[in-house]
Amino acid sequence: MEQPLQTSVLQTATTARRFMNFVIDTILCQIVELILIYPLVHLILGNSLLANFWIRYMFALLTQFFYYLVFETAFQRTPAKFITGTKVMMADGSKLAISTIAKRTLVRFIPFEVISMYTGKAIENKGTWWHDRWTSTRVVRNTTHPQTQIIDNPQLVTSSPEKKQLVMV
Repeated sequence: MEQPLQTSVLQTATTARRFMNFVIDTILCQIVELILIYPLVHLILGNSLLANFWIRYMFALLTQFFYYLVFETAFQRTPAKFITGTKVMMADGSKLAISTIAKRTLVRFIPFEVISMYTGKAIENKGTWWHDRWTSTRVVRNTTHPQTQIIDNPQLVTSSPEKKQLVMV
């Protein structure tokens, strides 16, 4: 008797998905600023504060910082990463610490960081951004591949010489 078995495979996200993450998150941050931040500042401090370009720029940076910090701490994903089916993790596959997420977000504020995905001499750095390289993180895509599982015929599968496990194949 055969039944489909779903296995999860982690693949590095493509440059196109990474760029879509950037575009969607940028748009969502601006929407949060326009709908939530600016009206609150106007209500509390008045309109004169928002007339200054540098004050508005500071609010934009703070909004972006907390946007990434909250979502990546809680879910390892931003709303854009939910849409594109990707998530962020350490290069070794572990979950990010809040300090790593904060560093990642601060690196995003470096001018021209967006073009960093096209830089890097090492092959493993191609398609990664500075906020990935400098914090040893990766954005990966979760995909499921259907496989076949034969329930009546278990076979011994070894993943290493020391460790053996019984797996239904």
